[in-house]
Amino acid sequence: FGQLGLAMFVEYTASPVGPYRELLFIPGTFRFGKRRLPSITKIYVSTRASVENGRRNWGIPKELADFDVDEGRDGVKRVTMRVDGVTAVELWFKHGTLPLPFTSSLVPRSLCTLGQVLGGQSYEVTPSFRGLMQRAQVLHAWSEPGMFCELSAERVVGALRLSKCDLQFPPARVR
Repeated sequence: FGQLGLAMFVEYTASPVGPYRELLFIPGTFRFGKRRLPSITKIYVSTRASVENGRRNWGIPKELADFDVDEGRDGVKRVTMRVDGVTAVELWFKHGTLPLPFTSSLVPRSLCTLGQVLGGQSYEVTPSFRGLMQRAQVLHAWSEPGMFCELSAERVVGALRLSKCDLQFPPARVR
């Protein structure tokens, strides 16, 4: 990641805790023992079950939020996230037309392994995924200061849409 951060909006149609939405931020890598690993520092999800499961199993600091998602006939997906009734994030994006197969096996393991610290414990987990990837374009990005990372469409270096994904989160290594 270097100096680049990663923001992701995800819609899970199925998971062990049911369908839910999430918005997360990985600002870069952090020291975990002798290596540097990406770490999720801010993440909101749409269900209490996801909050509890993510914290307990992987040390992911999930918080609860409400999401409104609208995909217009113009192909633009509009996402609004609210925390305690306050609008915290707005994202508008659209994707390209040619989806290509993609798998995490094409990404270095060090970039796929997350390091998390929560409740005095250190967690490491290496999720795997496969699905379809398309180029995307962020048209509008805004966040309320202090509630999420600073978002603006002008600061986006690149955007991708992953669809028909099969994401696997194995048990974390806890220390």
